[in-house]
Amino acid sequence: MPAQQSAEREGVPAVGDRVEVRGSRWMVADVIASGADTIVEVNSLADDAFGEQLRLVWELEPGRRVLPSSGLPEVTRDGFDKPAQLAAFLDAMRWSALTSADTRNLQAPFRSGADIKLY
Repeated sequence: MPAQQSAEREGVPAVGDRVEVRGSRWMVADVIASGADTIVEVNSLADDAFGEQLRLVWELEPGRRVLPSSGLPEVTRDGFDKPAQLAAFLDAMRWSALTSADTRNLQAPFRSGADIKLY
């Protein structure tokens, strides 16, 4: 049975799908149908496991799932915030920004880390 037909089976990922297996996210590199079982080759999407590959039997993996495809949101004419709302958001971002990024400001390494004692 060709790999394309195996991907048509219910719950079996297709090449290029993102899946979650063994607590990590993977990209499907190949799907091989072998009787009742499906062998799936996956590549890691994690930063700390780049280049790691697995070959697994899809039906035997506990907690396996195909992740929904994601893309950019559709931008429409009425989908933008009002200018006042955008300004409030930008103010909040500026106020919560780290002062350590600005070399003109001096800040203690731990906020409220000073313990004032009366002697």
